[in-house]
Amino acid sequence: MGRAGRRPSMDAMVRDLYGSLGEGLRLDEPLHRLGAIFRSHISGLHIENFGAHCGRLTLAGEIGSHEFVEISEAYGNRWNGQNLWMERSFEGFRRRGWQHGEAVVGGAELRASAYYRHFLKPLDIRHGLGICIWSGGAFDMAVASFHRRHRDRGFDAEDWKLVEQVRPHLVNVYAIYRRIARLEESLTSFRACFDRAPLSMLMLAVDGRVLEANEAAHAVLARAGITFTRERHLALPPQLQRRYRDALHELAGSPIAPARSLLVEHESPGSSAPRRYVLHLCAMPANALPGSRAGTRVLAFLAELQGRQADPLGETVLCGALGLTITEARVALALRCHVDVAATARALKISPNTVRAHLRSIHDRLGIRRTSGLFQLLERVLGSLPTES
Repeated sequence: MGRAGRRPSMDAMVRDLYGSLGEGLRLDEPLHRLGAIFRSHISGLHIENFGAHCGRLTLAGEIGSHEFVEISEAYGNRWNGQNLWMERSFEGFRRRGWQHGEAVVGGAELRASAYYRHFLKPLDIRHGLGICIWSGGAFDMAVASFHRRHRDRGFDAEDWKLVEQVRPHLVNVYAIYRRIARLEESLTSFRACFDRAPLSMLMLAVDGRVLEANEAAHAVLARAGITFTRERHLALPPQLQRRYRDALHELAGSPIAPARSLLVEHESPGSSAPRRYVLHLCAMPANALPGSRAGTRVLAFLAELQGRQADPLGETVLCGALGLTITEARVALALRCHVDVAATARALKISPNTVRAHLRSIHDRLGIRRTSGLFQLLERVLGSLPTES
């Protein structure tokens, strides 16, 4: 089959590629645009862990929405480690940033594989080309893949030359996408957690004014007998006011100051014993800023201690302050307690690889590279949370 039409100039392709990000925070458009350039009827984005032989796939091209869901689920659940093209292209991805299927798997071997019969052939895929657009650690990679039908010519030297030219721009586009996605995720996760958290949360200005309080906060403040002054400050018991002001001054003055906790006791009418609450204060983490009220310098959490242990409180603090999922928060707290991965895995009754996977997700979400940096961040956000004695 001959080549159809002339490709646009490199300048036009690059402008189109970067401009595709303006279509929305999805990679469908860049994949569609490059798919047309490479004459690929189905293109994909693979997020692969070559060490664990697992991954997930997003597809774009000539495929229906129902078929898209089925194929994406099948790839993650059934074909991990069985994609011959992907598994054997690892060295090529690492060495030069791309690889094509015919270079690593012969036609007869490919057609004899279950992956071809049940995955590639139903999609009319015979030729494949993969471009590594991100790598993290030793085995994690994001790979853009492009495919041609059985009746089409395979990828050749002209395509490989184009890969060398376009790959740096595709790497940049993916880096921009990841950065925007993290910002949007932090905005969404922080805002959603603040609005819906069962634990009361407040955003405080540098002088202690309450800029915003979620619904749970109003209920707990009422039970604890804490009201707002006319200037929107917390009207705490006199014996706590100085400690509260000192904590605010320290936290608002330094984003790395350790968190502070104050115990508040409130005697309700008819109650035999005072109820105890913890007011936990921490400097506003940088990753929470996109979803916070302008001027927020300190996050406050208020919770009743009766029947409450430190870990559930700590989980909610980490979810609210850092935007972690509840599972990531539990892993972070367990690691803080047990220090090493093996002990953390035993405590949580999960595998060490699962712990490491959650840690990679936490590091990526928070923009930190080392576990020591995570420990420092946890100390700043959690400080020394009290437990019910």
